[in-house]
Amino acid sequence: ISYQMHGLVVVDKGGNPLRNSIIWCDSRAVNIGNDAFKAIGEDKCAAHLLNSPANFTASKLKWVKDNEPDVYSKIHKFMLPGDYIAYKFSDTINTTISGLSEGMFWDFKNDTAANFLLEHYGINEALVPDIVPTFGIQSIVDKKGEAESGVAAGTPIYY
Repeated sequence: ISYQMHGLVVVDKGGNPLRNSIIWCDSRAVNIGNDAFKAIGEDKCAAHLLNSPANFTASKLKWVKDNEPDVYSKIHKFMLPGDYIAYKFSDTINTTISGLSEGMFWDFKNDTAANFLLEHYGINEALVPDIVPTFGIQSIVDKKGEAESGVAAGTPIYY
């Protein structure tokens, strides 16, 4: 699966999108990310995220939390657009380290989800999808995915 960068997709427990995706270039969360960068500190962000939270996916999720609390309260998992496409083929919600890193959700120093940023934003870490290897099978096309796409069930999905 390939896709256009680090947009935000949020789904409920049934896997249904709760709102339209926020695409990567949408700038509504710039101030949220910049404020986090100042509060957390440049050194910590550079050492752990290798970047600033800026306008990346984590900041967009915080924007949803602040501006659409009814939507946020129903979120089961967040995904990137490519993760959502893989989910529609397989009924499996997961992501990769590279996917998390492009959204500023990965802590490179501790080799785990960026819990310090999630805590700063007040985002429940249970919203992070299961993590699968970046270079490997993300999931397998299931019968429903086959019926909807024409891609044979059992076909591996790679990130």
